Amino acid sequence: MRTLALALALAAAAPAAAADLRPLPIESLRGRLESQTPLHFTERGLEIQVDGNASVGFPLHAQLLEVELEATGPMMLTWTVRSPERPFRPFGPPWRHLTIPTARATVVLDLRITDGWTATAMPLLGFTGVGRVVVHRIRLLPLEPDGAAARAAVDRAQLWAPESLGHTTINLLTTPFWSFSRGVRYTSVVVGVGVLTALAWLAAARLRRRRARPELALAAGALVALAAWNLHFLVRFVPMLHLAPT
Repeated sequence: MRTLALALALAAAAPAAAADLRPLPIESLRGRLESQTPLHFTERGLEIQVDGNASVGFPLHAQLLEVELEATGPMMLTWTVRSPERPFRPFGPPWRHLTIPTARATVVLDLRITDGWTATAMPLLGFTGVGRVVVHRIRLLPLEPDGAAARAAVDRAQLWAPESLGHTTINLLTTPFWSFSRGVRYTSVVVGVGVLTALAWLAAARLRRRRARPELALAAGALVALAAWNLHFLVRFVPMLHLAPT
């Protein structure tokens, strides 16, 4: 079951095809980044000096970023967005974060699963640690020009977004949405599927001229709802089990 859930999570959260990603020249960001931490443009790329906490705002709009980077020591990256349509909560939950590898590697930051993402939102990357982060290359997935396609992309990303740990996780989990753009919660869909299953069971019994047995119909609906909920839960929570220390 764990292998199945992990496979589903990877398939659902798979980054965009390489052909859809557009390169963003590092040099084009010179003088445009918002940051109070020292930034240097070198032949290696964008070098960010971090001593404790630092943040860098990027003047661009995108669905996700593919960033090739490395760090000189233990460093956590938290990504969020700043949107003019919504009040900004500095790095509020759900926290989307990862440990930056000390060897050059590529990470994918899905901006659509951050708090307050809109089409006009701009990425904000936070760094926690001591050392230097080198950003070698950035590619981005542009916004969908079609409104319906854009909403569908956000809904899909939100539906399969992994849970992120934070200091509120002990009390609260991120609310899963079947359709984030329309505010339809996944729990509502699960309940509806369970009810429809029970009704279908009763209808089948009637068509076959058998005794209705509502208790079996209720059990069938409950089992289907439970399976749908648990499978989605595994897809969201299995990625958190990568707990090896860095």
